Amino acid sequence: MNTVKINCDASSISEHTNAGFGLVFRTSSGTFRATKCGWCRTFSAQEAEVVALLRAVQWAIRHNVQNLVIEGDNLTTIKFLQGKTKDVNWKCLAVLNEVQQLADKLVSFQGFQFVDRRTNKVADLLAKEGRRSSSTIFWTDQAPRFLIPAIAFDTVKAYELCNSNDSTFVSCSSRINPTNSVIGRATHHGLVSEEPELAD
Repeated sequence: MNTVKINCDASSISEHTNAGFGLVFRTSSGTFRATKCGWCRTFSAQEAEVVALLRAVQWAIRHNVQNLVIEGDNLTTIKFLQGKTKDVNWKCLAVLNEVQQLADKLVSFQGFQFVDRRTNKVADLLAKEGRRSSSTIFWTDQAPRFLIPAIAFDTVKAYELCNSNDSTFVSCSSRINPTNSVIGRATHHGLVSEEPELAD
């Protein structure tokens, strides 16, 4: 509660083709705020994951995001950033060190968390879109249409989890604040070519 999170992921086929990264920014209630995807060239899938983490931290700093958790589904890189392992490709170390240094500048940063790939689907879809693109793309306030099913699925599962693990019932009714509901906001296409400032 009272935190925001950025889920990040990477998509890579080989070192001879573009890799992609995807970021999705949501509130603690699951409300969609913004997404970003783009491409990069990397020598391995692990480096692509590291680039995605770097882009997530840079994005948070640019928009002065506070009380933030960054989630990713690459266990090795997340454990490295948590200080639990040093077992990463040496070519990734410089970027991972930069990620740590930048994260230290965030206000009330809650850390890096590992999530199962199945629960990181929105970022995964964005990373695949970034790999296919030749530019960086942003969506604010309203998610692109191709993300709607994954965002809706995440929302339903999140509320189910909250209600199964807590005695406090959490409502998922779209009639409550319908103009600002998760699914309601996700049903409009809001592509922008230049990255705007995120609203507080």
